[in-house]
Amino acid sequence: MKRILKYTRPFNRGGPYKMVALAPADASSYVVSNLAFSGTRYYYKLRAINSTAASASSNEASGITEVDTQAPTAPANLVISGTSRGSISISWSASTDDVAVIGYDIYVNGVKSYTTPLAQFTINDLTNRQSYTFTVRARDFANNISPASNQVSGQPILTGLNYKYYTFTGTWNNLPDFNTLTPGCYWFNG
Repeated sequence: MKRILKYTRPFNRGGPYKMVALAPADASSYVVSNLAFSGTRYYYKLRAINSTAASASSNEASGITEVDTQAPTAPANLVISGTSRGSISISWSASTDDVAVIGYDIYVNGVKSYTTPLAQFTINDLTNRQSYTFTVRARDFANNISPASNQVSGQPILTGLNYKYYTFTGTWNNLPDFNTLTPGCYWFNG
């Protein structure tokens, strides 16, 4: 006979319950992991089942999750990975945490401006050729915040120059008709 472990959401004594595990028949304990709220009381009921029927539910039991006080590690190796006329892209090495990192707070010129779950982000709507500084902090489920990453600074600027050239093999007595010529296109990165 197997056992089903059910629990309620935090602060919801008496249900409704949600199934969280199907434990082996000989299990006398079970660890529920990845609960979203630290320092929170959860309520549980247990019910035995077999292939044809189920027992009545057990009495309600409760437990409080441990409080997560450990902040994630600081994001490392923050770099500017690209720029355009009005944006700057940044990327970094992911942080680690004893529970889980749920996101990264991005600071632009010292002000928390964005949050992302990824270890990369593009900041848009920036003023061309204006300098900006960036740092990143990791955040976990318990809202612990990591130390700041290294700081990088940059300007939204297009690098390089697009231009066309024409090859003309005639006399230069008159200006050639450029509508009849095929341009060669180049990208100068300087």
